[in-house]
Amino acid sequence: MKYFIALLLPLFITFLSVAQQSIYSGYSFPDTIPSKYIFDVKKEYYKYSVNPPEGVKQKEIERFAEIESYDKQDLFTSGYVYLNWQELESYVNKILQQILPDSLNSKKNIHIYITKDPESNAFAIHDGSLFLNIGLLADVVNEAGLAIILGHELTHYLYEDAKNDFLKSLKLYTKKNRNNNYSLGIKHAKYSRSLERRADSLGFILAENAGYDIFYGISNFMQFKEEEKIESQIKKESHLVNISKNSDKIKDSLSPSLTDLFSTHPDLADRISYLDKYIKSAERRKGKKDYIVDKELFLKFQETAKLENLNILLSQNDFKDCATNAFVYYLFDPTNPNYLYFLLESTRRAIYVDKKLKKQGFLSDNFVKFKKGKSILHNLHVLIPDSIRYSKIKCLVLTDTAHIPFETYDEAFKYFSKLAIDNKINESLLTIALYYSDNDSLKSKYLKEYCAIDGVKQKDYATSLLNNSIYDDLSKNSKEIILLDNISFIEDHFYGLHDRLILAEQKSPAYIYVLKNMLSKYFPKYNLVELNKLSYDNFKAKMDYEQAISATTFCLKKEKKDTTNTVYFKKEKTEEEQKPVDLFILNPDYWNTFKKSGLKSISYLEINAFDDKTKIVRLLNVINPVFWYFIFGRVLTAIVNGSERYAYEVTYYTYDINTKQPKYYSATIPYKMSKAHLINSVYYALKTKSKE
Repeated sequence: MKYFIALLLPLFITFLSVAQQSIYSGYSFPDTIPSKYIFDVKKEYYKYSVNPPEGVKQKEIERFAEIESYDKQDLFTSGYVYLNWQELESYVNKILQQILPDSLNSKKNIHIYITKDPESNAFAIHDGSLFLNIGLLADVVNEAGLAIILGHELTHYLYEDAKNDFLKSLKLYTKKNRNNNYSLGIKHAKYSRSLERRADSLGFILAENAGYDIFYGISNFMQFKEEEKIESQIKKESHLVNISKNSDKIKDSLSPSLTDLFSTHPDLADRISYLDKYIKSAERRKGKKDYIVDKELFLKFQETAKLENLNILLSQNDFKDCATNAFVYYLFDPTNPNYLYFLLESTRRAIYVDKKLKKQGFLSDNFVKFKKGKSILHNLHVLIPDSIRYSKIKCLVLTDTAHIPFETYDEAFKYFSKLAIDNKINESLLTIALYYSDNDSLKSKYLKEYCAIDGVKQKDYATSLLNNSIYDDLSKNSKEIILLDNISFIEDHFYGLHDRLILAEQKSPAYIYVLKNMLSKYFPKYNLVELNKLSYDNFKAKMDYEQAISATTFCLKKEKKDTTNTVYFKKEKTEEEQKPVDLFILNPDYWNTFKKSGLKSISYLEINAFDDKTKIVRLLNVINPVFWYFIFGRVLTAIVNGSERYAYEVTYYTYDINTKQPKYYSATIPYKMSKAHLINSVYYALKTKSKE
């Protein structure tokens, strides 16, 4: 028998080695949106735009219904919600069923959806839909902790906090602070301390009545406190950002600071103390459980959530956040090849777009306490403040401050590269080859090793790169597309900017029709693709196109004193001039997208029409003769210089495999947008960029 085991042992070791090669590729969206995720947005709007509460004007409840209904639709059609991840969606809804009171068990509208968001958060909206970020699932301590969070969000729905807080907030937003009304968006509701405490209380009660140990509510808050402590030590310096498609999506694509996160969950220390008093004693915990539905499923999904979290951060070009999370995960589980791969790949990309990182301290460059060039290894407590959690680190070689194995990002990459090679993580060979993209000898060495392995994911790309034919292999591509969302119609009121979503849906088709006619006549090579329609016709293609276009433009934030999340469209020169970013070196997936789709160029066109309603109100005094003087003066000014009230903006950026660099164009035209004006503006934008 022992000889039989001896014979099997090499086979078993070989199996383990092969099993290690499987690197997580991210959740794969369906080709089309399943019918259960499509709803009648107009029906939803009319349902919630009637019967305003006392003291609320009809137009205010209509505004609420418009934003909530259309924002909800966008959650599903934008790829923000995972579509048909049935096993995970079913699991979290079983937890919800555990905590639902009997009176609500028949309510089919109360349902949890999983969102593709790395932030540790969840939210509820007006109709009973609850949304749980995949990033929160990656962090929550156990099923009991998750049940408490779901009970908390359920409470916000039961008390209609989203609607009431929205209507109450309208009175706060004026011309003076109109930019703050971003928080009125469906994912950005910020509740008062009293509302949060009420949601805490009922969340605890619902979870406890279901049999969960509500002690783990403290663990939830402690996780937030740990993140808050980390955030407080970060320097507010320049960082890499990328362009997104419109103002709201720009804000969504950037990782919001934890200040925003904690403003949605205020006074954490106070809430921890409140929970501690609520529990009262250990006696209360008797008979309560950490898991009720399924512990094994929870652990399985939490592991997947961590990997999905890393994949999201990498695909969103949040390279440093991805590297930080992967590094922390690696410390606790150094045998997981995925953590090592994501750590390597995110570090590579971060260095590729900012060569200065090479000599900076690994993961410590944004923290105040570290000397220049010293790595995070000198004080890992900065990343993991909780001493109990810190004690569970398994990669002890990196906790020994007497023997620091690397300091800079470059040294860290080489250190982890050796580990990846020793552990036969095959996909890392391509990562290493791309890291040495300026060194032909090393690049070829690792590419040859990679291409010699069966079953690797990017063999076609690697072969093309090895043969120096990356762009030659795309030379036969002929498809040139321009992506276009619905045209936005935005009004500026004293209460703030109002995006007229219903109006956009009504008016956009006519404008898009004339744009298509203009393109077919003057730019026949371009195909105008309506993203709104593509969401329903070919959802997967839409996701690929959007990911590709979002990565085509990079820039470095130059102003050292500016601590806001500013987006720059034109690349600024820095003291140390950056080498242009090659899209296909940055991310081989984009090369596959271009090759599979036959793309020669991909462009994005954004159109915003503005109407300043506040100027009318300001001058509305027909009795005063000065009023007519101003009206006459404005008419003359408009004839000469354009409108002071109306304007429209055309933004266009494009990437062509021949030029290998993105081009950007933006113009604001001070006239009310007509079809003729718009055609001329878009024609000029395309003509200008095609000549460059």
